[in-house]
Amino acid sequence: MKIAIITVSHAPDLARCALLAESVERFVSSEISHTVIVSRRDHARFAAALPSRARLAVIEPAWPWPIVEVPRLRLWVSPLGHALPVRGWILQQLVKLSAPELVDADLYVFTDSDVAFVRPLDASRLVDDAGRALFVRCPDFGQTGRHRAWQREAARLLGLPDAYTGADYVGNLIPWRRDVLLRLRAHIEQATGGPWRRAVANTLDLSEYVLYGVFCDRVLGGAEAAGHVASDRHLCHALWEGAVDDAALAAHAASLRPDQVAVLVQSRLGVAPEAYARWVRALWETISS
Repeated sequence: MKIAIITVSHAPDLARCALLAESVERFVSSEISHTVIVSRRDHARFAAALPSRARLAVIEPAWPWPIVEVPRLRLWVSPLGHALPVRGWILQQLVKLSAPELVDADLYVFTDSDVAFVRPLDASRLVDDAGRALFVRCPDFGQTGRHRAWQREAARLLGLPDAYTGADYVGNLIPWRRDVLLRLRAHIEQATGGPWRRAVANTLDLSEYVLYGVFCDRVLGGAEAAGHVASDRHLCHALWEGAVDDAALAAHAASLRPDQVAVLVQSRLGVAPEAYARWVRALWETISS
C-alpha cells in the first residue's frame, strides 16, 4: 500500500511546516512520502524553506473552476460564481478531499503544519497485516457543541437524518483510504444532486474528519466494512487550549505516551515558532537519550 503524509499549509505557518518536514525526514520511514500543498502565491517561499524530501503541490490547478485567493480577508472566491466565498478553514478541507487529484497514494495521512514527529513512524503503525488502515474513532466524544454540529452538517451532505454516531473522528494524524474517499465524494454528489466541491464549498462550518468518519460509520457500515480498523488512541499528543508557558510545555512533554509518535501545540495558543522549535528539538534529545 502506497502511503502519503499530506499537509495543507500557508505562509503564516511556514516556520512550523519546515519543522514538521524536518521531523518527517528524521523519524518517518522512507516508504511513506510527504506532500505539502500550498497556494500558487506561497509556492516559492515553501520551496526555499522545506527539505528536499518534502514534495510541493499547488492548490489551484486541481480545481475544476477558477479560484482566487484574497489573503487579507482569508477567503477564496470563484470569479465565475461557482460557490460562495470560501473561508480558509473550508478551503483546507476541500483540498484534503481533493487529495486523489494531487497525490498518488492508496492511503493519505493528514497532519497539520504545527505537528512535529518525535518518534519513528512506519507503515506498520498505520496499516495492519490484513491491509486495514487505522481509523481514529473516539467513543462518547463529540455529543455537544461544535463537534455535534459537524456531525449534523455531515449528515446533511450525505443525505442522512441527523443522528449522533456515538463517537468523534477529529485528530492530528488522520488516515483516509483513497478508495473510500472517492466513494464519499460520489455519495455527496448523489445526495446533493451536484458537484461535491460545490456542496462542500457552500457550507459555513464543517469538519472533513467528521464527514469521512460519519460516512464510514453510517453509510458503509463501520470501520471494518470501510477497510479500516478503529482505535481511540491518538498517535499525536495534542495541546489545543489553555495558557501555554514553560511549565505547560513541560507538562505536555511529560504526558506524552510511549505509543505516541508526534506532538502538537496549537499555533493559535501563542507559542512563537522559534520557541516551539526549541521545545521540539529538546524533546528529540530527551527521547533519544
